[in-house]
Amino acid sequence: MANLGAIYLIIIGIVIGVLTLIKPKFFWYHPKANFIKRFLGEKGTTLFYLFLTIIIFSFGIYSFKNSDTENELEKIAIIYQEGKIDEAQNKLLVYTSNSPNDYLAWTILGNIYLDKEMYDKAKSCYDKAIIADPKASEPQSGLASIYTQYGDYEKARDCYLKANELNPNQGSILANLAGVYNNLGDMGKAIELGEKSILLLPESPTLYANLSIYYNKVNQLEKRDKMLNKAKVLGYEDMQSLIDAYEISDDTVN
Repeated sequence: MANLGAIYLIIIGIVIGVLTLIKPKFFWYHPKANFIKRFLGEKGTTLFYLFLTIIIFSFGIYSFKNSDTENELEKIAIIYQEGKIDEAQNKLLVYTSNSPNDYLAWTILGNIYLDKEMYDKAKSCYDKAIIADPKASEPQSGLASIYTQYGDYEKARDCYLKANELNPNQGSILANLAGVYNNLGDMGKAIELGEKSILLLPESPTLYANLSIYYNKVNQLEKRDKMLNKAKVLGYEDMQSLIDAYEISDDTVN
């Protein structure tokens, strides 16, 4: 659809330019053209329409190229989602060299390096993404993931807080922020944000399992078991490890 709109603009630009040059009566003596000629004269009106031609044509070309670029990035993202990480990485290296101001491309490349535990390269990509678009939340979350891996939970917290400021009330951001507060020992904030994340992502078994861990740490055992049961209902895959950690019987989890 975006390509069609761009092509439409290109055609309009060409048509206006041609009509301006050949000046058929239906165009050159149209009330709108006559109105412009009253102020600019014949030559000025010709220049006006030619300038308009250049503007419309140029914008159409820009939109067409930009649309192709977006489609290319979508294809690369699909390759990455399919698990073809090396192929996606190679394509992104070419893509970012041609489109260095595309924050999303840098973010995806950062995610690939993060998957490969190449943290320095991942951080460099996220930094470039933030420069390209300071209002994007995704690279802030990426940086937070790196700092979490480093065990620098205060920096991770600050990045997640920034991500939440830029893109408020995203369940995944709040869930990760809850995990960071858990690592910092602030169980009040961990529980508060864990509860909010579940409201936003009520079908995520991992979030219920995580919240059960937070409740367990503050000895709120009834709430812990309620979250544990919900995680089981939703298909949480590592139930036994939690049951063993809580030193409870399987009968506790209905």
